[in-house]
Amino acid sequence: MKFIVLGGGLTGLSCALTLRKNGHEVVILEKEQETGGLTRCVRMDGYTFDLGPHFLFGKPVLQALCELLGNTLNLKTLNSFLGKMYFRKRYFNFPFQPKDFLFNLERSRLPGVFFDLAIKGIMSKVNSDSIECVEDWVISSVGKRIYDYTYLGEYISKLYGISPRLVSKDWGVQKLKFLRNMNPFTLGMKIFGGAAKAGRIINYPPFGIDAISKQLAKSFLEIGGKIIPGAKATAVSIDKDVLVGYISEGKESSLKGDLLISTIPLDELTRMITPGPREDVLKAVASLRYRNLITLLLCVNKEQVTKYGCIYFSEKRFPFKRITEFTNLSEKMAPKDKTSLCVEITCFKDDEILKRDDKSIYDLVLTSLEQEGFLQKTEIETYKVLRIPNAYPVYDLPYYKNLQTIFDYLSTFNGIVSIGRQGLFSYNTMGNSIRSGLSIGKELSITDPSGWRKIIQARYQGRLEKYHHALRRADLRLEDVH
Repeated sequence: MKFIVLGGGLTGLSCALTLRKNGHEVVILEKEQETGGLTRCVRMDGYTFDLGPHFLFGKPVLQALCELLGNTLNLKTLNSFLGKMYFRKRYFNFPFQPKDFLFNLERSRLPGVFFDLAIKGIMSKVNSDSIECVEDWVISSVGKRIYDYTYLGEYISKLYGISPRLVSKDWGVQKLKFLRNMNPFTLGMKIFGGAAKAGRIINYPPFGIDAISKQLAKSFLEIGGKIIPGAKATAVSIDKDVLVGYISEGKESSLKGDLLISTIPLDELTRMITPGPREDVLKAVASLRYRNLITLLLCVNKEQVTKYGCIYFSEKRFPFKRITEFTNLSEKMAPKDKTSLCVEITCFKDDEILKRDDKSIYDLVLTSLEQEGFLQKTEIETYKVLRIPNAYPVYDLPYYKNLQTIFDYLSTFNGIVSIGRQGLFSYNTMGNSIRSGLSIGKELSITDPSGWRKIIQARYQGRLEKYHHALRRADLRLEDVH
């Protein structure tokens, strides 16, 4: 069988490599000149930058990588890694942990917090299906005092560019479900208990996160896979076969295959299918929104700025949402006695900040960092600004119904499946991307084409049911936070 994969990110590479290992012909069309998607790196003047924090959490993703690549990856283990959230000039472990949260909380606020959590415990039996927005979901989980104290509403507005009352509770279910573990009984036990729980162990390539995508691409090519870089898909049509039109080096070309596996943004794929979708599908596609990402990469002539890998900034007085200091993950990421920061700002494609020049964005961020005492402009050797489209899917209130409409339409095709972070409009992690690519690659490899539709429909249904299942799970996977 011949498979065409749109997009050479982690999901596309993992799926393509699995299919090729099982003897199938596979071609990847990647619109950029290199593979990796959001897990690419930028290197300049001896510094290495990931595009934000990317880590490997837990054994399942390590097992998946071992199955895909054997023991070819050199990974560094970081014990007890914890991210931080910074607000009110205080650092809190993030995800929040009861004892750490209490230790950093002003004593005068304790009675009100315990009261809210007690009420929340009593009311927890209320059916949460009636809750729609993330603000109500968080307040129902921990009470309004914690919600206001932590500036979670401001953080959500900063991330998504809309009021938290317009953001679906699905985002909270995925990213903040650890809040469900905060209740007056566990908090009381933590007061008299031992030390705060350590963070989970993570794994990280010492020379940058792109080591993973590069090794996946290398292994794929070594066994006869084909990657066409700089190839932007323009049209998809299905008769007996799938025909994909694309532009590469200014020339129009096409590929014919048995199945198209798309990891590109869901709206882009749907719009390029010919003949065009129904009007209701086009309307649903037009309603999907993404946040773009601006990253300011700073080369710092200083041994260390913070003690942490990544810090979330919830207060709106900070124009950025997160900072990553890579030398706290690996000393190989910067020259000796120097460090590097990646500062992240999210915005819509039409926002004013996206139209600013690099110097204006640099000045905006550095003014804030200087005022807070993190560093001085004189300590910056050089900087670079990147603008990345479609970085975060926006879980607004109508997004779920729009996904249902689009998936119902795509399910009618036996020759197309949309997967991955972009393809399923899912705010997932790199671990999820690798494992899902491996999983569907296995399923497709051993299934007759007559059974593909069942696999395709299961993927879409799984995405729609994702957060309903998450509500039922008591355990927290730390990977969901990043």
